[in-house]
Amino acid sequence: MPTMTNVHSFVFPASAGPISIRTVEIDVAPWFVGQDVAYYLGLKFMQTREPTPAAFPPMKSVWSPGQT
Repeated sequence: MPTMTNVHSFVFPASAGPISIRTVEIDVAPWFVGQDVAYYLGLKFMQTREPTPAAFPPMKSVWSPGQT
């Protein structure tokens, strides 16, 4: 199981002011905190799930060798 340790902040200079994005170490590798990245990119999280557009066909099961 991955181990998460040490929360750090990277501060990036920007014309509108410094941007601080948190990172965490997971198994000795740095990972950005998705919520911080999404915020600075202007992405918004929706509380409700949108239905799949009709343009996308439904998924179908496909048999593959070795499958039981």
